[in-house]
Amino acid sequence: MKPTHSIEAYIQAVQNNIRWKRARKIATQDLEQHIQDQFDAYVNQGMDSDPALEEAIKSMGDPQKIGKELDCAYRPKINILLIELTTAFLVLGVIIHYLLEGTLSKNNFIAIGIGCFAAVALYFFDYTFLLRHPLAIYTVHLFFSAFLFAFEARNGIHCIGYNYTFYTLLLFPISLSLVALYLKESNKTYGLILFTIFTIPPFLLSFLISSVPAIAIISTIYALIIFYGIKNNWFLLSIPCAFLTVAVFVVTLIILCFLFLFFNLKMPNLISYDSFFQQKINDSVSTASFYATEDYNIESATERLMLEKYPFIILLQKYGYLGVGCIFVVFISLLLVMANVARKQKTEIGKITAWITFFIITFQLLGSIICNFKFFGEMYINIPFIASGGVFTLIDLIIIGINLSVSRHEDIVKEWIKQKSRRSKHDL
Repeated sequence: MKPTHSIEAYIQAVQNNIRWKRARKIATQDLEQHIQDQFDAYVNQGMDSDPALEEAIKSMGDPQKIGKELDCAYRPKINILLIELTTAFLVLGVIIHYLLEGTLSKNNFIAIGIGCFAAVALYFFDYTFLLRHPLAIYTVHLFFSAFLFAFEARNGIHCIGYNYTFYTLLLFPISLSLVALYLKESNKTYGLILFTIFTIPPFLLSFLISSVPAIAIISTIYALIIFYGIKNNWFLLSIPCAFLTVAVFVVTLIILCFLFLFFNLKMPNLISYDSFFQQKINDSVSTASFYATEDYNIESATERLMLEKYPFIILLQKYGYLGVGCIFVVFISLLLVMANVARKQKTEIGKITAWITFFIITFQLLGSIICNFKFFGEMYINIPFIASGGVFTLIDLIIIGINLSVSRHEDIVKEWIKQKSRRSKHDL
């Protein structure tokens, strides 16, 4: 080992062997502290400063060897299985669309291209940025959603329950979870009330566009975060705080229900339960075979509309229960991989971010089943990847990109949180 006469020079020699620049400082933080502790021990034993420093550095070992070991330990992780399953879904979706319709959708290819670019960009993106700027992200997300709602309302876009505002609302669980983490870190006395207030605007937008899926996903994520936060002592609860929270939420629900009824009375045809399609769905389910049906082709306008609104039913008619079952097996595999990423996280932000992305994909899958079989009146949400429109595909790939980023930065974030905790204790 070449002699190194200062801690800084030794650390620099170690860092030169760590290829990922993002990991260099974090990976050598503890090493620097170990050298300092060893130096102090030698000085306390009676050694002079220079010999003590040289001996402390020498005890750490060869910087090149240490650097290579740290390089292996902190190397970015690539979740190959998640990438393979996502690619398989995209290819499968394109093939199924072609087999059913006989043509390839240009818009879908554009969405896949943009989505893949977004997923790759998010993979290299340091997702701890989200935790460092939660209020800014929430504010931008909310104003963008409100702008889309105002634009669509002004231009007469009355696609109630399914429009561009709806797409942005599907991603609000991520913004709300970041706000909850911020309130937890800030130790706000009325954190529970503040979180409820932050939840109201996207909830209001969901009611204004009469979107059952958006209402369901925001309500569910609100309940889950409240439950998780109370269980882990995120919020400094008191009886007045709990009472005010319940009061605010109940009053908001009452107001929103009146708005919901008002819109339905003014425009009663916007939310209708179509008995014709219900009968068509019942017939399709009862007559579907176990295996694929080769002679089934989409020709009528009704069947094309069915493909757009209820793709599960058409898939069931075309490929039988076995084909749809195989698709579900692949979906379960994808969800298991995403759940495994969440389970492996050592930090709260890693766990919550990964579980939120898992929740959104799971919700979309369950919502598409409920929608396609009309278990809950008239609502619309499509199958992830397989029979999604262009924007749905883009959102799904963004979610996969965030999950890949969590997997890639797993160890880095763990050490970053440790350092942040140390700095907080030092400030105290």
